[in-house]
Formats: sequence, structure tokens, C-alpha cells
Amino acid sequence: AMVAIDLLEAKTASRSTCHTGYVPDIPIVDTRAETGYLYGILDTGCNSSVCGTEWVKRAGGVMAWHGLGMVWAEKSGYDYGGLSGANTAQMVGKIGWCMVVLAQAPDGRGLPKYLGMETNVVDGSCDLLICLALMRHAKITFDPVANECWMLNARGDKCPLPWYQVDRSGLPCIRIDEFLEAEQAMR
Repeated sequence: AMVAIDLLEAKTASRSTCHTGYVPDIPIVDTRAETGYLYGILDTGCNSSVCGTEWVKRAGGVMAWHGLGMVWAEKSGYDYGGLSGANTAQMVGKIGWCMVVLAQAPDGRGLPKYLGMETNVVDGSCDLLICLALMRHAKITFDPVANECWMLNARGDKCPLPWYQVDRSGLPCIRIDEFLEAEQAMR
């Protein structure tokens, strides 16, 4: 028989059981909380990066605090779907913006990577889903078997990239708002 677990219990349990989807000892975050942090879900099944209008509002506030912004590259409305071909969302446009991730270099210093990108925006509360193509471009790898995430530096060294689990799903996510930390690492 399948055992149902309450989400609160899942967060506080040892997370060692498969049906919760959580990995022991990996921090769990609420990606939709007003914490001042921005997260992107690493979604290898996503053909193009996408986020919802609610995420854009939240991200716009965080970026404005850092003196940055987003630009609507295109505003249009049409049906948007995934691999199944089913139109499951309403596309509202595309935004141009910059994300910053911070890995740890072999010498222990921060290794920032700035990525200018264009992202599809759908109506609603969809978190930012970072597509496989963007992960390849940024040289970000998530290994779900070893429970590791890293970014390759210019020499090809694996530099650890902190990752988290989304509280609602257990999906892997990374912080993409390391603006101040990246600035400090460059000094």
C-alpha cells in the first residue's frame, strides 16, 4: 500500500524514503517566498527556458534592488505547450535579462558566471525553468545519482555549484541572483 505523507511531514522527516522526492541533507527552499533570493529550477526536459508572470514581478523587484532590470523583448499572446504538443499555458511574451550563478573555484574563491538571456513568459505562477540548452551553454551539470551540481570553469575543472530542492516538488534548483557575491569574488 502506498503511504501518503503530509508536505510538512515530508519537510521534517528524514527524507530517506523515495515517495517524498527529497534528497537527505540538501536544503529545501520555497522558491516563491519573498526572501529576496531568486531561484531557477534545473529542468533537463525543458526545450526553452520559461517563467510565469508572477515570477517576473518577483524577479523584477530583486533585480531593481541590485540596480538591474528586465526588458520585454516581445509581448504577444498565444498558446504555449510542451513536448506533448498540448497547449497548456498562455504565452504573454519574452523578457531579456541577466542571471548570475556562483560556483566555487578549485582555489576556494567564488567563480561567478553572468548569463544574458531571453526567457519565454507564460501567464501565471510558473517558477523559472532553466532549459537544458541554457545549462549546456553555462556549462552547468546536475547529477541526480551523485546528488551533485557543478559548473565547468575555463580549464574544464568541475566547480561545485550549491543546489537546493524546491519545497513543493523536490526538483533541483540553483540561486541565480548572486550579484553582490559575484562582485565581491571579482575583487
